[in-house]
Amino acid sequence: MMEISQIAAAKIQELPPEKQQEVLDFIEFLQFKMRLPQTEKPVSFLEAAREFVGCLNNDLTDLSYNNQHMEGYGE
Repeated sequence: MMEISQIAAAKIQELPPEKQQEVLDFIEFLQFKMRLPQTEKPVSFLEAAREFVGCLNNDLTDLSYNNQHMEGYGE
């Protein structure tokens, strides 16, 4: 029985050069991902930004809170 690497090599040879390059790029991407440190569990955005929660001034001067800034648009 053929090994996976032999089967993959045979199939890659059947592809046009630009598709062979895509396969090579994907292999290199997988190797890169393997070198990255693995975290124990995914972290939510809230958990990552917890130290910044509530640190902004809450004066509500943002345009999204003041409907007068939008008068005349979309009519």
